[in-house]
Amino acid sequence: MNIIQIIPGSGGSFYCGNCLRDSKFFEAMKAQGQEVIKIPMYLPLFDEERYQREVPVFYGAISMYLKQNYRLFRTMPSWMERLLNSTPLLKLAAKKAGSTRATGLEDMTLSMLLGEDGKQKDELSQMVNWIVEHSKADVIHISNALLLGLAKTLREKTGAKIICSLQDEDVWVDVMEPP
Repeated sequence: MNIIQIIPGSGGSFYCGNCLRDSKFFEAMKAQGQEVIKIPMYLPLFDEERYQREVPVFYGAISMYLKQNYRLFRTMPSWMERLLNSTPLLKLAAKKAGSTRATGLEDMTLSMLLGEDGKQKDELSQMVNWIVEHSKADVIHISNALLLGLAKTLREKTGAKIICSLQDEDVWVDVMEPP
């Protein structure tokens, strides 16, 4: 079975319980003989998580934040976006304490839940196109409910079954300020 696992990357600077769970889930599926591709969002994976395929980081944290908060960056040239989404800059961003806190990211969180109707529709398209080109996914596992905005487009464009795990989304949502 071909499985895609979509997870928020950690940038190599911290290892939370959710990251550990995602990593163990991936290892267990591989041990069962499944073909699994781990796709990081926002930040890169830990160096030791790299495996046979080079998979880009989708929804790069820096460019996502800038596009969400500053209209000027929504039309930035592709070279600038590649620079902002480079592994060294994303790892630097991961070291910033606020990069993993809900406070200040409320609008982006809500926009992500809107999927193709959110401000990140271009990033969604890039991810889906990469998946279609690089995998014949039977199942796509979305690692947490705050990423469910991806589900409809992923299902429509890939034909894969979509599953989602619940983590501690309630903790994230509880600290969000009302829009």
